[in-house]
Amino acid sequence: MGSRWWDGRLRNHSCRITVPRQAILDVLSKESKHLSAEDVFMKVHKGYPGIGLTTVYRTLNLLTQIGLVLKFDFGDGRARYELS
Repeated sequence: MGSRWWDGRLRNHSCRITVPRQAILDVLSKESKHLSAEDVFMKVHKGYPGIGLTTVYRTLNLLTQIGLVLKFDFGDGRARYELS
């Protein structure tokens, strides 16, 4: 995975560019719909089976906090995510 627009944003927030972060951002960048954490996990897990669901949740939380990812609640009890 090469350099992406979000690399600078991660570095600006003193965040390392890790494989799970890159994989999750790649998945979100290729999707036109909002994905749940479970949807992201299923897509990431295909290419990176070592990345667990807990890692996906933690990473989505971090990426939301630093403004790279937007979190939506459509009232169905499952948060959905997309790139900001």
